[in-house]
Amino acid sequence: MYELKGKIKVINDTRQVSDSFKIREFVVIDDSGKYAQTILLQATQDRCESLDQFKPGDEVNVSFFLRGREYTKDGNTKVFNSLDAW
Repeated sequence: MYELKGKIKVINDTRQVSDSFKIREFVVIDDSGKYAQTILLQATQDRCESLDQFKPGDEVNVSFFLRGREYTKDGNTKVFNSLDAW
């Protein structure tokens, strides 16, 4: 598990991807280094509602898992990464 400290820039609405899966993306700005980083994270399932208590501008500490997966279409394979917030 990883940790990120920063300020919330955007909290998107929850999207129902399928009957059994929902996702909510949000952006955190990490300005702890020489250059500020704009980081897209996601909350899934029951964690989507946990973002309701925050608003843009709030300082947060986010625990997250780095997830990676392959996707093959028409013989072409791509790798996707996601940061799943807890």
